[in-house]
Amino acid sequence: MIFNSFVCFIISIVWFCFTSCSIAHKTSTNYFKDTIPKVSFCDLPKYKGQQVLLQSKYAGVEEYWSLSPVEGKCKDDIKLDLEFKEGIGYIPSKYQCLFDSVYSSYWNSYLLINAIGTFDNDSKSGYGHLGNNNSRFLVSKIIDIKLLKK
Repeated sequence: MIFNSFVCFIISIVWFCFTSCSIAHKTSTNYFKDTIPKVSFCDLPKYKGQQVLLQSKYAGVEEYWSLSPVEGKCKDDIKLDLEFKEGIGYIPSKYQCLFDSVYSSYWNSYLLINAIGTFDNDSKSGYGHLGNNNSRFLVSKIIDIKLLKK
């Protein structure tokens, strides 16, 4: 298992370093576009508790990771933790290599994530490492993820 993780890590780094293309995993969005609203990052609080389709950047350093708008900043300070419905720390195995790649090259890369989930900001202690984030996006379905350079 350690060997498989190491091989995945090496392949990801080599691929990332020698290509300018993004790595992506994709699911068809045709079904979702009519049933689930696509919202901008900064409008998430208006849709609290509702299923939405969100595109955002996932970036960080060490233990401090969060989702942010693809471009610009929000008027309100939204520090959004990424969580999956399966639990804290869970990453779907299909996407593990992408997360490993961004964690190992955080200084020059990020993930562009399109996902369906719900916004929540009810925790008094915050979300993520040491409660650093003031809200979370609880993912129920990933549409696609791309590894991109900064």
